[in-house]
Amino acid sequence: DNSKSGGIFIKEIRKHHPKAKSVYVDNNYRGNVKTLLTFVSGKTLIATVFSKTSAWKGRSWLSGKLEDILKKTLKASEHSVIVSFCCPYMLSDINPVRKRRGFLANGAKADTVINAYSGSGLSEKAAAKILYDP
Repeated sequence: DNSKSGGIFIKEIRKHHPKAKSVYVDNNYRGNVKTLLTFVSGKTLIATVFSKTSAWKGRSWLSGKLEDILKKTLKASEHSVIVSFCCPYMLSDINPVRKRRGFLANGAKADTVINAYSGSGLSEKAAAKILYDP
């Protein structure tokens, strides 16, 4: 919902990995999903999820479109990390330890999930630090 979300996280990641590439995907994404899958194929994917519970929009989870893109990119990547800057329950089915319905049942899983609980700048910096300075 906000294309500026994640800017601090990306900046922090690029301090340690200057060649890191980023793609912003939201419900209005008009890019070719096949191109996106080729982009992540065989690589390490760090997917960030920024979302607020939006019951007024008629949903409280990821939209079907975004969930589908996320599942496909997880499957295409060699390794995957999802950093959730949203309600931790929103992506509970991605947890690599759980074997429930959802992402795992459809053959897609993240190798690692980090729940930051908030989309604040401080949370973005802390999540990036977890990845590069454990």
